[in-house]
Amino acid sequence: MKPKVQPAIPEITVRNLQRKVPVKVADLAKFAQKAAKLCLRLPRMSKTNLSELREISVLIVSDRQMASLHRQFMNESGPTDVITFQHGEIFISAETARRNAQRFGNALARELRLYVVHGLLHLHGFDDRDESNARKMEIVQRRILNQGSTSTVEAPIKEKETRGEEELDVPWQVVVHNDPVNLMTYVTMVFQRVFGYPREKAERHMLEVHQKGRSILWSGVREPAEFYVQQLHGYLLLATLEKVG
Repeated sequence: MKPKVQPAIPEITVRNLQRKVPVKVADLAKFAQKAAKLCLRLPRMSKTNLSELREISVLIVSDRQMASLHRQFMNESGPTDVITFQHGEIFISAETARRNAQRFGNALARELRLYVVHGLLHLHGFDDRDESNARKMEIVQRRILNQGSTSTVEAPIKEKETRGEEELDVPWQVVVHNDPVNLMTYVTMVFQRVFGYPREKAERHMLEVHQKGRSILWSGVREPAEFYVQQLHGYLLLATLEKVG
């Protein structure tokens, strides 16, 4: 079987078109590029706008500008947090982001990143028009936000330069934790695909996750363990990397 080729990551530009709220454009653009890469790792049934687009624009606007877009394209009054257009434009209201950041106790930078991820997921075929899809999108959104806000995307290169041979050889475990959102048959299928396990072994691990809350799927050196964890995240499973002992 030929390995699946990941789509090219679109070039993302961030422009600040308002003056009321200070925005660190360069930091947001760097995050957006990481987030797009993580989003493209998520398995989809067919091609999406995100996988086809070569350029994406993130436009930071005022409440007044956002209210105008909201009314013109969605027939809704007042500003909203983010509006995404399928041809690759993500509009974000800086003032709404600031209000929501204060309301929910977030840093403004994190709130803006949240809206970027939300827009990218819409471009990747996710929607939040009903409760079930909204919950699934929220879970994925949180994972992408947390992964993209750290150096995990670039970590393998950096760690090769800084880790000693002894640390690389220490056994690491790939652990999958229970997540009630995923069906048991789906989890079994993922274990078969990622680890090449026969169905019986995959089902044993799936039942262990379901009954005990976690299961150790693989043990070995760190680099392949990191790869497995990334693959599991791509299938929306809760997976962690843990050092043995």
